[in-house]
Amino acid sequence: MKYYPAFSLSLSLLVILVLTGCSSKTTPKTHYYLIAPDYQATATLSAPPTISVECAPFLSQGGLVMENGNQTILTAHYHRWAEPLPAMISRYLQRRLQTALAPDQAPPTISLLIDRFHQQQDGLVVYSGQWWIKGQTPQPFRYQERPTAHGYEPTVTTLHHLLDQQSQALADLLTPTTLARTEAP
Repeated sequence: MKYYPAFSLSLSLLVILVLTGCSSKTTPKTHYYLIAPDYQATATLSAPPTISVECAPFLSQGGLVMENGNQTILTAHYHRWAEPLPAMISRYLQRRLQTALAPDQAPPTISLLIDRFHQQQDGLVVYSGQWWIKGQTPQPFRYQERPTAHGYEPTVTTLHHLLDQQSQALADLLTPTTLARTEAP
């Protein structure tokens, strides 16, 4: 077998270039999103309600979800929730209701079962499921809104708006006068 130094050198350089090219590829930056209430601390807060949240398993994967049509979804790899979604939603609604309810009001125990919390293929962001106060019949809810722009960040902003709508609806339902009417015989 003959030895060709020029060929060996060329092959070595080619291998080095390929390895250098492969190692220089950068992975996209991962973005983490929070759902956190914007509220002013006040001197009189009610006791926080107990809010139990359960999400459909496809929503609890960590990445933001987008509906892709034909009964399929896409879970983002580089756009992720900063912590488990049920815990963030629970804390968000808890804080919002804590500032909305009367300070002397007994805190309710609320359960939520969330089946949609994502952007659909048509661009509409939807938040839906069921909620109930302990001992009462579940009530369906559905909130939807079109984001002002395309992308993950506008979608998360829109999800905040939808949670604000639900927290306001819950606060309206949980006022002492409303509760007295629903609990009257």
